[in-house]
Amino acid sequence: MTPNDEMAIEWHCRRLTEDYVHYADFQDFDSFADLFAADGVLEIGDARRTGADEIKGHFANRPPMVTRH
Repeated sequence: MTPNDEMAIEWHCRRLTEDYVHYADFQDFDSFADLFAADGVLEIGDARRTGADEIKGHFANRPPMVTRH
């Protein structure tokens, strides 16, 4: 792997992290769920959600929340 390859991978990982917290903080749960693979898993506490529909559903029935990262 070249140094440029490593830099690109690091940039994409950083971008993913920034998108994750941005979408969570602004409660854009459609975009948040789109960050996951089709069989992606989100675990928050004891809750485990698999796939975009379950991940979106996890937030749909919750009262609005305030998060800041």
